[in-house]
Amino acid sequence: MRLLGPQHAKRDQPTSRPLTLGRRMTAFAAVLTVVGGVGVVAVASNAPVASSPALAASYPAVHAVRGAGTPSPAPGVTAVPLASVAPIVVAPRSAPTARPAASSSPSVAPHLTTAHASAPPTGTPTTAPAKAMIGSSTGGSVSATQAFFPNMEVVRFYYPGAPTVWGGGIATIRSDQVIFVSFKYDVATTAAGGSDAAFRTVLHSWAASGRQIYWTWQHEADNPNKGISQASYRAGWARLLAVAAEEPAANLHSMSILMGVALNGSHGPVEGWYIPGVDVLGFDSYYLDTELLAQRYAASKHKPVAFPEFGAGISGSPDTTSATFARSFLSALDSNTIAAVWFNNYGNELATHPQTLAILKAAAG
Repeated sequence: MRLLGPQHAKRDQPTSRPLTLGRRMTAFAAVLTVVGGVGVVAVASNAPVASSPALAASYPAVHAVRGAGTPSPAPGVTAVPLASVAPIVVAPRSAPTARPAASSSPSVAPHLTTAHASAPPTGTPTTAPAKAMIGSSTGGSVSATQAFFPNMEVVRFYYPGAPTVWGGGIATIRSDQVIFVSFKYDVATTAAGGSDAAFRTVLHSWAASGRQIYWTWQHEADNPNKGISQASYRAGWARLLAVAAEEPAANLHSMSILMGVALNGSHGPVEGWYIPGVDVLGFDSYYLDTELLAQRYAASKHKPVAFPEFGAGISGSPDTTSATFARSFLSALDSNTIAAVWFNNYGNELATHPQTLAILKAAAG
């Protein structure tokens, strides 16, 4: 889903709901082309932009149709059959409801059922949210982002390494906003149980904050440049989920986050990255076709889906391009999506993209 470029080398720094049908700004538009007799989804106005040849090599090509001729897949990239991108039925959404007042004690997230928020992950279907939350990463400054996007409903916050107990930058996020936080305990240490004690302390602190927090370990571990094996990724998650089960809290939710392009198998079999025990499946998405794939994949696993990052290009896009992409992306969200969070970094800063910001603010309501 990213118009392209590796996103991990960039944002090791701290850094809400789809439109109702009546408020959708446009219908989602994708261009379909045929490659060797196989139907392929292609984004006409959002060709991938790689920040470096080495990093670009780890991403699949999205074929743009710009006139005569039939584009063909990039070497080594398997075309995605249209049959695998089954139509997504967007269920009617209920009218917006007022956000619950901030509380000093843990509460059930408004977009999840009580059973889902309070029970251990089971992989069983959950009630679809009335609407998804719309938000942004902080672009390096929580206060600055709050100032120009005051009604964002979810905030993406990054720890460059190990997370800390409640306090500091993450605690400056407004109390009525949901937090998506990712962190990076060492993979080998975590898989061996070496992060258990520290994580238990952190979870206990986060639970006591009463804030709705979705936590992620090693987001985008599927990126080949990170050198993380599927086995060690699954082992690390197993340890952290076991710790979380010992610290149950209705305001804490686990969420794995992969790159959207992982869904076409270019980063190894996607099932090897799947973590059954998490509450939500997250996909950082910079392509319109992988947005559809992510929604279909999550539905097949009976899990809610989130887009903790989305944007029109990791190396930056003009405001008009970003606005068009944001409008199409939000219009294509389905009723199983709990959040879509704009990647407010690296040339996509909302402070310099007023048209895009206006679309996101209108979607957040």
